[in-house]
Order: sequence, then structure tokens, then C-alpha cells
Amino acid sequence: MKRLKGATLEGYISGLRSYHVDRMWPVDMFTSETLRRIIKGSYELYGRQKQLRLPITKVILDKIIEDPLVTKEDANLRACYLLTFAAFLRLGEVTYSVEDKPGSDWFFETKVTRSCVRISPTADHLVLHLKRSKTDVKNEGVSILVAAIDSPNCPVKAITHLLAVDPQGIDPNGITLHSFRKGAAQHAKDSGLRDDQIQTLGRWSSQAFKLYFKTSAATLYAYNIQFQTGKPLPFGTLTQPPP
Repeated sequence: MKRLKGATLEGYISGLRSYHVDRMWPVDMFTSETLRRIIKGSYELYGRQKQLRLPITKVILDKIIEDPLVTKEDANLRACYLLTFAAFLRLGEVTYSVEDKPGSDWFFETKVTRSCVRISPTADHLVLHLKRSKTDVKNEGVSILVAAIDSPNCPVKAITHLLAVDPQGIDPNGITLHSFRKGAAQHAKDSGLRDDQIQTLGRWSSQAFKLYFKTSAATLYAYNIQFQTGKPLPFGTLTQPPP
């Protein structure tokens, strides 16, 4: 038998237990004292050493991306690294492998594509829609706001540059008959219109229109500015959402 660490054994057993639960099979055997002793023995034999996970600090990130951009691949990687850091992402959340079957329906339903990135009209921030993530247990998706900063290593500038040097068109996946109406409602909200004004413009007779848009991004915008620059926005600017 090959060497199996205790953590690996626990992972295998957890997977088998889930398989049983899905099929409504008995799961009593997974609380067996024999299994516990086997796992304990593996830990004692091979130890409990964890994989070393060093942080990519801001200083290290700046070193990684300091080389000039020569190819489209360089622009892709630079944008990926800056966005991953600024949005507190796991690298695996914005990358994929051949096994992920690019082009399939499943791929577009789960993976980040260019249609998931929206840059504001004034390019002072972008919003990344993460379709699935480790902490999103219900697979509802989450929108992450990333502010632009006055720096050569600005993630928003990097994404804007990437889209300019390597344009790939608009991804039609997710666009429905209600997309224009939903987009108009979101634009009205982002522009600072009151809810009653949006309701009038959209001819809604109830509060159902609120389902079409998210709440103001002003607070998220302020948080991200402070994270990237170390300086909070002036209080007066927090009352208005970014355009």
C-alpha cells in the first residue's frame, strides 16, 4: 500500500460518507473505533506536518509584475495577479484547467469569464461577479467591488489594458429578455436615483423593482480604497456611490 497521511485518510473517509448519505445508505461504520485507530496510527507514523503556505505580500507582488508586458499572456497574468490580490481571491477562483472543459455550459455557469467584470464609466472601480467560491455554500454568487488607485499597479488599469490589447467580445451567456430592464434599474440605482424615482421610471406598481438591483456600493468602494491605499475616503464622499 502507498503511504497515506492521516489527513488524506480522513478526506477519503469523508468522501465515502457523503457518497453513502446521498444514496441514503447506512453511515454507522464511519464512526467505527477501528477507523479512528487507523487514522490515529497514520498521524503517529507520518506526523501532522502541514503544507507550507507562504503569503504573497504587496512587496512580493510588485516584484512579480515589475517586468514589462511583451505578450498578451503577460497582460493576462498581470491583470490576474493584481485582481486576485485586490479582491482577496484564491488564484483558483479566477483560473481554470483543461479538465474544467472550457466552452461547456458547466464552465460558463461556474467559472469567471470576461462577462463577470464590469468597469464603471469613469474607470474608478470595477465589479467582479464571482459565480462560485469556497465560502459561497449555496452557489448564489457574489459581487466584489475593486477600486481604482493612482498607481501603475492598479488592478482596474490592468484589466482595462488587458481588454484593450486582447479583446474577445461580449459573452452572451446569462443575457435574458429581462437583461435590459435589470440593467436600467441597476444603472439608475448606481446613478443615485431614489427608489421612488426608479419605481416611477420603470412603471412598477409594487416594491418588486428592488429585486433588480443591489444595494449601494459606496461602502464597499470606500473599504477597497482604504485597503489598497491605507487611507480612508473623506466622510462626505461616502454618501454617494461610485458612478
